[in-house]
Amino acid sequence: MHRAVHVRNLIVALTAVVAILLTSSFQSPVTLGANVSAVGPQAPLHQAANFFWTPGTTSVNVVPGGPTVFVTAFSLRNETGETATFDITLLNVPSGWSAQVSPSQMTLADGASRSVTILLAVPSGESLGQRIITLRATRTGIAPPPTNDAFLQVNIIVPTATPTPATPTATVGPSPTPPPVCLNGQERDDPGNDMG
Repeated sequence: MHRAVHVRNLIVALTAVVAILLTSSFQSPVTLGANVSAVGPQAPLHQAANFFWTPGTTSVNVVPGGPTVFVTAFSLRNETGETATFDITLLNVPSGWSAQVSPSQMTLADGASRSVTILLAVPSGESLGQRIITLRATRTGIAPPPTNDAFLQVNIIVPTATPTPATPTATVGPSPTPPPVCLNGQERDDPGNDMG
């Protein structure tokens, strides 16, 4: 992709994160990432700072009814000081969408990280705009289980038209050059002159 597209996607992603932060303070608690929790009318969810997603937010463009999109940008890093197992889930997936994450569980040694793949398909007829899907890692074997979230901004876009090549038109080549005209038919430089 071009640098301008990367910059645009970064700006859109940052705008989405700010919007989430602003709206989450008026709603129920949401875990936003390492060391960050939105505080609402209920007690915040337990947040562990010793495992985290990189990046915390990314975006992808999807065409309704188009091909399945593969997102491989997210990687989970374990810094718990020990080997730990994590359940990986997707939250806030709109009804009718197809969304899967693989692997759905991973065990990481301390200091290790591993990428996940999200497969995403949006049904035709879906309205244009942006949706946010939450990617959650939940550490198993601890009560209450700590979680860490990353966010995938899905931009529903209109497909870009593929330019159709123009139909070639026949080109007229050069017209044949007429033979030299001999005014009297007797000229010596005339190649058709039999006189010599």
